[in-house]
Amino acid sequence: MARRASRLALGLLLWPLACGDDGAAGTTSGASAADAPDPTTTATTPADTTTDDPATSSPGSSDGPADSTGTSTAACTTSAECAGDEYCRWVDDSCGVSGLEGQCAPRSDCDIGNGRPVCGCDGTVYDTRCTAQDAGIDVDFLGGCATPAGAFDCGFSFCITGDEYCSQLGGSAPTAECLALPPVCQPPDCSCITTCCGCSNASCCSDFCTNEDDALTYTCPGE
Repeated sequence: MARRASRLALGLLLWPLACGDDGAAGTTSGASAADAPDPTTTATTPADTTTDDPATSSPGSSDGPADSTGTSTAACTTSAECAGDEYCRWVDDSCGVSGLEGQCAPRSDCDIGNGRPVCGCDGTVYDTRCTAQDAGIDVDFLGGCATPAGAFDCGFSFCITGDEYCSQLGGSAPTAECLALPPVCQPPDCSCITTCCGCSNASCCSDFCTNEDDALTYTCPGE
């Protein structure tokens, strides 16, 4: 009788483990051990990478922060509206004539003695683009400066008459460069350049050429 009572008591003790229980001693809703959190791991919250620092705000913000290149995006019409180490820069080198808004940009830290003369937005010829920037002046692609002796206008700079010709690209972001005349171009003539503006012969190139007083210039259409 005592042995039977002992087996009955043991069975009652094992009953909750075998069948499950909604109480504190058992697991709930048949969840397995795999569903339980691993005590060896710790949940982490990703770091907040947002910032209110104006130096890292978007380039288009209205208060003119610096962009990823360190260039200010503050709008301007003259360099007087920019910081002391900046100047008013127009990306199309129009000095604002095109209607494009100027932006304050850092004055270049470059060799002011390296380069060729340029025409500034103030109508002054500067020794180089660097010296113009150092004076707080952007270059003027449309010209308007007094042309140095022995030279002719090529964008905001000047080519050497008789030694060089000007190759220009028009459009919203015009460019210009002075290139050496080949020996067959003496005297300079629109028929002597055979490669220009996508052309591969002199007849085609002559459609884009002007030649006034040996100022040989090829102007290619841009976008």
